[in-house]
Amino acid sequence: MDETILTTQLTSSVIVVWVLQYLKAFLGLQGRAAVVVVRFGSVMLAVLTAAGIHYTFDSEAGILTITGITLANVAHFLWGAFQQFVGQEIVYEAVYNKPKEP
Repeated sequence: MDETILTTQLTSSVIVVWVLQYLKAFLGLQGRAAVVVVRFGSVMLAVLTAAGIHYTFDSEAGILTITGITLANVAHFLWGAFQQFVGQEIVYEAVYNKPKEP
């Protein structure tokens, strides 16, 4: 894996986890609702982040063009989204999900 992509995925994982935790606290979500909303948000942001890492926006043209949609490219995109989601889960477990005292 390219060092730049690894650094980007780690950084974006930290940012996504922080934003989700901030929103959870800001909106006052607790219990099952918090789990569902944060998990859904995590998956959606992982997909968007993976797309942002692997595709670029041409600011001069003002258009995002995606070409070459083949089965191999879709599989590569889904693999990137999965890697991003796993990175977010690792950051969450390491930073926010502290074990409860007995």
